Amino acid sequence: MSTRLAVNRGARIYAAERMGMSADTALFPATQVSARPITVLWFFLSGTATFEHDGQVTHLEAPCLVAIPEHWSEGADGKRAVRVLTTGAPYASVQVHFREECRQFRIIDLDPRHVAEVSAMHRQILDAAPEEGLAPLRRLLGKLVSFGLVPTFALTAAEATFYQDPTTARVWQALQRRYTALDASPSLKAMAAEVGLSARHTHRIMTTIFGECLMPPGGFREATINVRLSLASILLSKSSLSVVEVARAVGYLHPETLANAFRHVGLPSPAEIKRTYAVRSTPTLPEHDETWIQAQGVQRRSPRMF
Repeated sequence: MSTRLAVNRGARIYAAERMGMSADTALFPATQVSARPITVLWFFLSGTATFEHDGQVTHLEAPCLVAIPEHWSEGADGKRAVRVLTTGAPYASVQVHFREECRQFRIIDLDPRHVAEVSAMHRQILDAAPEEGLAPLRRLLGKLVSFGLVPTFALTAAEATFYQDPTTARVWQALQRRYTALDASPSLKAMAAEVGLSARHTHRIMTTIFGECLMPPGGFREATINVRLSLASILLSKSSLSVVEVARAVGYLHPETLANAFRHVGLPSPAEIKRTYAVRSTPTLPEHDETWIQAQGVQRRSPRMF
């Protein structure tokens, strides 16, 4: 599993790839923050995605592109109204979050040339060394703007003082290194020691980053807990990994501690999550509600949309 991240004030972009694992947002924690007016542009380059909402199901085969409200992927007010299941061998995607309200689910027509360019850039990003990943992510965001898929303001530079402050840059780079390394429990204390700052100063800078940039909702503490448990959920989808191995991989010494963490955010136990993935990794979709869209829109059945 590989992932890269870049952020500015108006947008956040991810490039990700997984092998042999699924992700089911019904088994992820939901943010406690209320829904924000943010659009998520989700580019599926390989694999499949299933959206379940209000009793209806839409199944998509890559390559495809959708726009959804942020709360469809992050939840809101501690709840999830939408389930998104992604899987594939490999599953590969690009996500762009930007500050613009999205009122409904949209499937966006794709130009095959755009698919080829985005796929090539996605590969370059993940193949680059982690410290070299920021520039190609910016280029990819610029390319999506040039395609007319992302608004121009997503590239708008912030105040120079914010991005050029060397102390802020060091803290951000420490956070980015941990994200790229899939560090499930990045601590402010450890990052403070790494960048040679006090824990209090590092906390102030991190609060500024989460306040000024388009970071995940909920602030540093909630976001890191949610990422940690979401990663644990994804790892539990891999049949060859035991609950003990998953708990240790995300920084818990004992599986009981991981179970308590899941229970605290209203999720089932790790063993139950593992069973759910085993049953639901290949969803059986009700024929009367199903919308099936294959690559390039070649095949459509039951064209009801959300």
